[in-house]
Amino acid sequence: MDNIEQKLKEGNSTAINYLYNKSYSQILNLVLSNNGFESDAKDLFQDAIMSLIHNIRKGSYSPKAEISTYLYSIARNQWLNILKKKNKIQLTDNISEDNVLTYSLSNEEFEKSNLKEERIQLILQKLESLGSECQELLKSFYFKRMKQAEIAKAMNYTDQFIRVKKSRCMNELKKLVIA
Repeated sequence: MDNIEQKLKEGNSTAINYLYNKSYSQILNLVLSNNGFESDAKDLFQDAIMSLIHNIRKGSYSPKAEISTYLYSIARNQWLNILKKKNKIQLTDNISEDNVLTYSLSNEEFEKSNLKEERIQLILQKLESLGSECQELLKSFYFKRMKQAEIAKAMNYTDQFIRVKKSRCMNELKKLVIA
């Protein structure tokens, strides 16, 4: 979407719908994977959108990553704060080598989470630069938590091909993150 920042600044509903379609499933998965409910995800998404618009309007948003990645980061930080208040600090993000981005945060580790957050943002940004087939496969496996057989059926491939393709896509993502 062209000039999404300006459209969000103006409160354009098309821009908000665009971000909803692009980001909500990741935020929903984050919340459901971490002691939350769908209603929590809806509230969190709305709060994150409001924070994003506020940051754009006050000029504190600088586009270092894709805007959907930035929105996810806001939502993730807000959810961490909610969990911290509930004393349920155990946030799980999935995308790693055999569940790469899995973090269990203790109270002491919470202060160190900014470095981890930067790493997560980098991984999400690099994921967006992969080919569409790799993106679909990795998001299906790690975010949607689909089984390999389900992904193979949805993508019209064999289980074996999906296993090999997933491995190749993960290696490609690792190279992008390390580079």
